[in-house]
Amino acid sequence: MIIQHQFFRAFKNRLHTLLFQKTGTILINSLECLYSQLEAVISLNVVLQPRLPLPPTRCWSASPDFLRELANSILTRKPENVIELGSGVSSLIMAYCLQRNGRGSLVSIDHDARYAEQTRQMLSHHGLSSHAVVFDAPLKEVTCNDITGYWYTLPHGLPVNAEMLVIDGPPSFEKINPLSRYPAVPLLRPYLAPGAIVLLDDASRPGEQECLARWRQEIGFAEYTLKPHEKGTAVFSLISQKHNHK
Repeated sequence: MIIQHQFFRAFKNRLHTLLFQKTGTILINSLECLYSQLEAVISLNVVLQPRLPLPPTRCWSASPDFLRELANSILTRKPENVIELGSGVSSLIMAYCLQRNGRGSLVSIDHDARYAEQTRQMLSHHGLSSHAVVFDAPLKEVTCNDITGYWYTLPHGLPVNAEMLVIDGPPSFEKINPLSRYPAVPLLRPYLAPGAIVLLDDASRPGEQECLARWRQEIGFAEYTLKPHEKGTAVFSLISQKHNHK
């Protein structure tokens, strides 16, 4: 009985130690992530100096580290045309950057008409309507290569030779339309300028990882980086091909 008691006491102490270590690690990782997001929010406010407070981020909205990546890309590359899939706070940040550059425009499309209108109002309140336009683009069943799912009804007026494509929609769920973002690159490639940069949000999710693998195999990447952001950000450019958009 004494040996059993000592064994269970030692087991209990060891279990408490392991649980504390695991909880402590989780807490430290959470605090580091939170600190990183706060840094990104502060840097965005300092650089962009928005006229009004920026809207909430994270959850369904883009995380601050992804928004900062968008800002860095636009401020350094100075694109003339940007296409965005999925509007929101990201549209606002990019419009501010384009205004600061003194050139360029953003075309964003969104499947949710109500959310698209909210983005348009947000842009208007910040005085940025001349730098960005948001189109309603309902989802429809699309077959792209061997993938069938729901994707945007592309509106007229998308720019040709866009130097930047931001993929943050449509919504993706593990059991429903997990490869919802796959059509973006094959179907929008004719609209992209040679050497255009593509940024994919939520790149850590299995569905987005499979999309990336398919794009790499079917088209090829000239450059590729996976940023260790909160939700994962893939930044890449495609192997150039000569094409004529009709």
